[in-house]
Amino acid sequence: MQNAVRDTGSWARTGRTKANSSDAPQVQNVSFVSVSAEERAKMDALTAEALQAIFAEYAANGIDNAEAIYNALNQ
Repeated sequence: MQNAVRDTGSWARTGRTKANSSDAPQVQNVSFVSVSAEERAKMDALTAEALQAIFAEYAANGIDNAEAIYNALNQ
């Protein structure tokens, strides 16, 4: 396989095949905020619009099923 990258980092050395939530790096200086349903809907609409643009770009480059691939990966 040309240009393959082999992960030799700490995760690869554990021999485990499944990640746990405790494996995630701890984030410091992060604040969580709540947004209204209206603001969330606006963000979701912008995200959907951006994804459609990305899928169109992939289709223009010959990958007609990018949306199906995305949906399968995000089930």
